[in-house]
Amino acid sequence: MAKAELIEGAGHPLVYAEWLGAPGKPTLLFYGHYDVQPWTAGGVEIAALRAEIRNDNIYARGSCDDKGRCTSW
Repeated sequence: MAKAELIEGAGHPLVYAEWLGAPGKPTLLFYGHYDVQPWTAGGVEIAALRAEIRNDNIYARGSCDDKGRCTSW
């Protein structure tokens, strides 16, 4: 890597890196993200990655999220 840095913030840090050593070649981006975290709404915690039934509604935060996996084709 020609450049790498840790970017601190209010929550989890980010990692940024780049290598620009192949002029004229295409850029490939791998995007990854943090897994779904518990969340509180109106004083009620909504669990992550677990389905719950509340008032005849199904809540399942992050249930259709790919979780940032990388697959070779």
